[in-house]
Amino acid sequence: MAFGKAFGAALGLYAALNFGLSLVVVAVGNPNGLVASLTLNNILLSIFEPAIYSPAAGFINIAGITSSSSNWMGPLFNALYLILPPILAGLIAGKLAEEPKSAFGAWFLVPILFAVVTLIVFDLVQGVQSQFNLNLLNFALTTLASQQLTYVAIYCILVGLVNGLMWSGLACAVTGP
Repeated sequence: MAFGKAFGAALGLYAALNFGLSLVVVAVGNPNGLVASLTLNNILLSIFEPAIYSPAAGFINIAGITSSSSNWMGPLFNALYLILPPILAGLIAGKLAEEPKSAFGAWFLVPILFAVVTLIVFDLVQGVQSQFNLNLLNFALTTLASQQLTYVAIYCILVGLVNGLMWSGLACAVTGP
């Protein structure tokens, strides 16, 4: 039961923080584009997309911010958007799990699940919308056979694994009574 509780809390918190911080990034970077960015595709992208970025991407954004830059708020919030949700969700998963194995497994599965959902939603659904004269099964079979999608799928799943491994150690560290 502790695994399910930790997994559910990590999943929900990670999705909510990704969405909330993506709104902050858009509001800071382009306040006029906030309403225009609230389409279904952008909302789904803001929730699931951070799982397909390497954990180093947020730290590289922070390292690239200089004090002489006039627009440092956008890159700073973008870095926080990539770093803060996995840290907080990993901490909550660790606190809710009863043993380190449960905490590790609960958080390890969240980025992998998000990476797979990103792959499915944005590769298959976008392609089906652009080629609406094909039925879904025919499109899925022809697209999955393409070599490019295979590389994208491998990349997404590997980055999901890296995210899971990096932040699940944090979940294990805070597990305990």
